[in-house]
Amino acid sequence: MRIATALAHPVMPEATTKIWEQLGLGDIKKLDLTQLSWGQLPLGTKLGKVSPVFPRADKSAIERMQQMEEQQRGPAVEETKQSTAAPTTPPAIALGTAAPVAAAVSQDGNKITIDDFAKVELRVGLVKVAERVPKSDKLLRLEVDIGTEVR
Repeated sequence: MRIATALAHPVMPEATTKIWEQLGLGDIKKLDLTQLSWGQLPLGTKLGKVSPVFPRADKSAIERMQQMEEQQRGPAVEETKQSTAAPTTPPAIALGTAAPVAAAVSQDGNKITIDDFAKVELRVGLVKVAERVPKSDKLLRLEVDIGTEVR
């Protein structure tokens, strides 16, 4: 748990800070990842105050999100059902299992295959500017710094 928490810290700083403190290890920011190895946890280390790291999702909030997804997806799903000869099932939300997602992907013609996805070049950027476009309701003008250029 200590090593996994240390390695996840750059990606999830708030959550890993809470876990690190609960493990009784002090400040994770002082950790040198180059010195991290198995067996370094001192014997007799006292745990910190244990509390939930990720708050439990409110059931009503989950239901509202599912309803919003169904409303947004509604017309597109109906058009898909009418245009295909074989009946399709709506994509399932998979928690801890890949089977429902795999079935939905193979049946939905709007998805790409894993081979096509492997060809996609993904980049991370920093949004410098995000402002509304005049005379539009939903458009934003973005300036994104991707390291080598600003788009």
